[in-house]
Amino acid sequence: MRMAQFKPFPLFLLMMLASGAAVSAQSVTNGSFNTPASSPVTWGSVAGGPGAGTVNWTQGAQYAYDPTNILGWSFNGGAGIQQNGSAWGFSNDPLGASQTAFLQNYDGSIPVPTGNPATVNPSTVTGSATGLTAGVNYYLTFYMEQRNSSYGTNPVTVVIGINGQTYEATTPASTGWTPYSVEFTATGDPEQLMFEAFAPQTTSFYDNDTGLAEVAVASASPVGAIPIARVPEGGAAWLYLLLALAGCFVPMFFAFRNSREDYASA
Repeated sequence: MRMAQFKPFPLFLLMMLASGAAVSAQSVTNGSFNTPASSPVTWGSVAGGPGAGTVNWTQGAQYAYDPTNILGWSFNGGAGIQQNGSAWGFSNDPLGASQTAFLQNYDGSIPVPTGNPATVNPSTVTGSATGLTAGVNYYLTFYMEQRNSSYGTNPVTVVIGINGQTYEATTPASTGWTPYSVEFTATGDPEQLMFEAFAPQTTSFYDNDTGLAEVAVASASPVGAIPIARVPEGGAAWLYLLLALAGCFVPMFFAFRNSREDYASA
């Protein structure tokens, strides 16, 4: 009887199986802003009303400025986490999670404790994406919603990576979650992600608020997502310079052309 021939299993497949994954999938750490059981905060919905203390997330409908123990995320200024049904009044998370992030810029006459982070401008939410290959294009996707009680719009700027790829500020719809998409080129792994809201003071009082939900990284832009364009190197300053130069030279061009026509007709 002929013995069956043994065929060795490819070594590279064995190595990949041993490592636990054949391909590193891109992802955002805790893109749904899941919360622990509680968070120490300087301002939020705590026992006895808003103020310094500990937010108990298991109670539901809670919120917290700058919580320090949300996996994968850090918050600064008037930024934080709010749960569905909280006093913020945002719609429930678009994909079924129980909480979302917020960015607030506040300056006004409502009494607040000294050091309330909502008075700090700008507000930032910072996280990271992993499983990326440098030089490859990906899509950062997320949802935003403007708070109904905002006094005005609260545009958000997205900054990606150590080189600071910056994408134009955008203003979300006034009601309901709107999906957005940012195409970017990875510069490393992990890649820093930062959402920043800066509301310049235009009146004696403003309270501008944007919700942020379901941050993810994908290889293609989701259907229906609104694309956000990248700001050219040098930012808006170059645009303003070009406009200023155009404002100077365009009148000079027409003046020169008119003088030539007057000379020719003389």
